[in-house]
Amino acid sequence: MLASQKLGSAYSLQIVREMIRIGDLLQKSQEIPESTKKALAKNAIESLSNLKNILENTYFTKKEYWFVLRTDLVDDEGNTIKNYIFVNDLRELIKQIDSSAFMQSSDIASQKNLPLIRSQLAWFNCIFSRNDEYVNNPRICRITRAELAE
Repeated sequence: MLASQKLGSAYSLQIVREMIRIGDLLQKSQEIPESTKKALAKNAIESLSNLKNILENTYFTKKEYWFVLRTDLVDDEGNTIKNYIFVNDLRELIKQIDSSAFMQSSDIASQKNLPLIRSQLAWFNCIFSRNDEYVNNPRICRITRAELAE
């Protein structure tokens, strides 16, 4: 579902977290064929990749070589969207990716995209949580190889 979604929603992060939770359950099941598990792993990577694109296109404006968090995002009542909601949701998604047996399974771990996508999500989380500092110094959210390995 999320792999083909073009526009983001406030629930995209929760959808992916639920997908990972279900993937963990299905990965352990003896009743699920290996081919289905491999297809699920492929869809998980595509969904995470698309989530990164959704975050990028919905919440950021690209300025030359760096991203700036949009300031014109409002909720249904016209109030500015609070960044802490995204920070908490994204932080929890990253934790879930790191602790998920499904996401660390050989079918997914063998795909080179997972570490890159995970680092991009961590980078977006930094921009959400430290946007004022980031605007003045974009290097503040630079992800190192050591952080990528965590």
